[in-house]
Amino acid sequence: MSSSESPLSLFFGTSNGLNHRVRETEGELVENFSSIPVGHPSSNRDSSANDPVQRTEAHDNSSLLPRLTDINTRKALTIAICVVLYFLFLSSLSFRKDYQIVQTLSPSDQHLKDFENDPSLVNALSKERKEIDVYHDEKDKANFTELFRSITSIPWENLQPPSSDIKYIKNVSYSIILSSVVKFLRDKKNHTNDNEHNTTFPPDLSPSAITDVLSSRSQNQLYSLVSNIIQHHNDVPYHSVHHIFHVLISSNKMLHMILQQDQNEASDLAKSVQKNSFLHFVFIFSAFIHDLDHLGVSNKQLIDEDHPLAKKYSKDTSSIAEFHSISLAFEILVKEEYSHLVKEVFGENENSILGKFHESVKKFVLNTDITNEKRQESLKDSYMRLVNRDTSQDDEEKVFSPALELCLLVCDTASATQLNEIHLDWGGRLFEELKQANPDFESQMRMSWPELQISFYEKHVFNLLRDLEKLEVISSEDMNHLFFLAQESLDYWREKIKNNEK
Repeated sequence: MSSSESPLSLFFGTSNGLNHRVRETEGELVENFSSIPVGHPSSNRDSSANDPVQRTEAHDNSSLLPRLTDINTRKALTIAICVVLYFLFLSSLSFRKDYQIVQTLSPSDQHLKDFENDPSLVNALSKERKEIDVYHDEKDKANFTELFRSITSIPWENLQPPSSDIKYIKNVSYSIILSSVVKFLRDKKNHTNDNEHNTTFPPDLSPSAITDVLSSRSQNQLYSLVSNIIQHHNDVPYHSVHHIFHVLISSNKMLHMILQQDQNEASDLAKSVQKNSFLHFVFIFSAFIHDLDHLGVSNKQLIDEDHPLAKKYSKDTSSIAEFHSISLAFEILVKEEYSHLVKEVFGENENSILGKFHESVKKFVLNTDITNEKRQESLKDSYMRLVNRDTSQDDEEKVFSPALELCLLVCDTASATQLNEIHLDWGGRLFEELKQANPDFESQMRMSWPELQISFYEKHVFNLLRDLEKLEVISSEDMNHLFFLAQESLDYWREKIKNNEK
């Protein structure tokens, strides 16, 4: 709009007529009546009372006065109405802008209530989450159940991420984490006791069902948290956001294997794990953050090169990358922008379980460092006590946690127990990452790549599977399937050696 145009021209076809009306309000109404004869009361010129012609014209024009008054009133009223409409228009633009921000941020149709209670939230979330791309219509917003159903229904052996699109990864990750949070809060709200177990699949993730236990404001913050964590992964061949997503969907699938067992056939340990939704939440969150901000190099290399992360964490642990992932994840979680979510999920003050959650996640993630022999021995001692049915500890989470910690180890290298094509894909990514981290990697290898793969299966993969079988947390049918898939890949590498191919 040019500087010469009035904003009111938005309400009219052209600006000329409007400008003329505005000028009239500035004391120039007389321009429209320049033909009024001398002698009219509105004229400042002298009149001749003896002039019969002028007297006649004055008499005829005397009726113009009330007409002029009516015209002035109508025009003033018209201008006043236009001004009011203009400001209403500006107000509507401002409201629509704020409403669109809410629409963009909210995965629920209950968002306006929270924003009315806390108007500052609009600007705060708008600033932090400019690029958030949550679903925009009711059909999509209610589709998290379908997303969760579709990813969980994929058979274990085919669990290669269906899409590398970041928006897809973000929305599926949110649906999985939301599912574990909602289940935990529902059990907490309903005070689920030891005799209750709900294996409903898929969980009800409709807006109304979610809002029953998690406010729309916390849903916004959870989606923002998932988006934020996803953005903190590096573009490396193996330990990228795609590896995190693969481990997350594999962990979700394994948890489903545990939950869907027939209650008449499930072991006592499986039933105990089934009922502990807090551990489910820890398990899923740990899978999601276990390699956060991974640099694509080993802990040994970080220490040997005196990397800043090694300087920061080496006094506490040799598991530098894992410790960094935990620290960064909780540094993000406790930011002010997620305070409402944290209070609603974990409680506050002396009733908060955030510390307990942190310690549990820390234990899960640190145990994914398979090069730390001392920690691996400690983990094995813990879950072997479960195999021997030694559950004398008072803390239920500590008793049954090792079972899911072992499951996370299996899921961290899930491709080893999936179709060989998937295993080869992820093996190729790992090989590229090792070469990027150390250009001399191939020349320094003490054995061929097929030999390394065979050693990995024999000394790590099958040992994990045998221990998982002893725990009896998943069905014997599912265990046999995992063994079969792992054996297929191992046979592939043995055949490579036999044919002397590298």
